[in-house]
Amino acid sequence: MGRILWTAAVAVALTLALLASPASAQNVGWGKPDVAPLESGTQVTSYIDSGEKLYEMKWKLTNNDGALTWSMEGRNFETGDKLVTWTESMAAKLTDKGVEPQSWSKESSGAEQMKWTLRYNWAAKTADYTFEDRATGKKEARTIKLPDDALAADAMPFSLRAFPFEKGEGYSEKVRVVNTDSQVMGAELINRGVETRKTPMGEFEAYKLELNITGLIGVVAPKMYFWYTKAEPHTWLGFEGKDGGLTEGRTINALHVYAPVDRLK
Repeated sequence: MGRILWTAAVAVALTLALLASPASAQNVGWGKPDVAPLESGTQVTSYIDSGEKLYEMKWKLTNNDGALTWSMEGRNFETGDKLVTWTESMAAKLTDKGVEPQSWSKESSGAEQMKWTLRYNWAAKTADYTFEDRATGKKEARTIKLPDDALAADAMPFSLRAFPFEKGEGYSEKVRVVNTDSQVMGAELINRGVETRKTPMGEFEAYKLELNITGLIGVVAPKMYFWYTKAEPHTWLGFEGKDGGLTEGRTINALHVYAPVDRLK
């Protein structure tokens, strides 16, 4: 894919919007989301207007007594010298405040030869970031400051399960998104109510969350939307945003496969 998973796609969307993933409510304080011992899924991102497929992401999440391990394999729908594949992994832990990521990494192959890493130190409120482009030899390394209202993009699909949906339509919270390219950007999350959401897994009553980037860049940044099942454990059904760039059409990410299926209600 070329840029987050949260999923790789989410990070890309946040980056382009200012593209993730699996964001931290560690300091936001929404509470501990419901995570099964083992979950897995397949998400596909496509252009809304044409239906052209862009990316496929297959992920697995394990919960070992509060220790979370998330992994993903992704690819674009190109062939030959345009094919890009990538892997991502995240280690995190569940706390009373939410999902606290410890480390995240992504490495791409094929038409893209890049690697990203983030290592968090929540006690010191810092994160160490590295980037390497193996094709050009470019390297970056920096330490970023984690704000008190940090929401780490690499865990976002899972930590947003604990968003206080029960406070009703129109309820909003301001956070600062820590993106997987080391950018920290102000954002507002707004509960836009409940709507029926059709996916390849079926039709669900779902909460719709709107994410708006704030500040000067928010004037041009496109809105993003996330859908979670209304029924607990508020399983993530996908998102809408801009994966193809600001000049490209809007894209939709949809859940095609999920297990254990009985958690989809």
